[in-house]
Amino acid sequence: MTSEHHNQPALESAHSGDDAVIPSSIFRGKLKINGIAYECHVLNDFRRAFSSKELTRLLTAGEQSVDLLALLEVNPLINNALVESNAFTFKITGMKQHEIGYDALIVIEILEKYLEAWERDLLSRANCKSVDQAISIARTCLRVGLMAMIDDATGFLAHKTNQTMYVKMEALKMLTIAKG
Repeated sequence: MTSEHHNQPALESAHSGDDAVIPSSIFRGKLKINGIAYECHVLNDFRRAFSSKELTRLLTAGEQSVDLLALLEVNPLINNALVESNAFTFKITGMKQHEIGYDALIVIEILEKYLEAWERDLLSRANCKSVDQAISIARTCLRVGLMAMIDDATGFLAHKTNQTMYVKMEALKMLTIAKG
């Protein structure tokens, strides 16, 4: 089956015209991992998401030459139903066409499957790049996650938020004074 067929329900809802039920990106940014920027979103239902294209780029260290489902087919531990059931349609402000997206947490599940398949010797040498990328992303997530947990546990997260607001307020004051 092609990815178009796998994503048919999501594609049908994207073209149904019922925008009221389609989540929208309310924050859009670039997540940098190993020097490569990947577009990511926070949706109005607070899911963190990647488009199908960006998820493929993330899993291939920036390459876009393959379809997501074709990429994942090489891993016998990844069930297409897992990927298909996590696909949804979302809107990006300023774009006419809706995107097929995936909850960012699916990345962790996919990475775990790649690492497990590698440990069980189920992947060929041709899949080494995917495994290397899985390890790299996992290490990055561990570092960032640990720092965030420490910041939260110590109260530093709230301090950082307050500091950011203070800096923004000071910048606004300076701008107002300069214009005044």
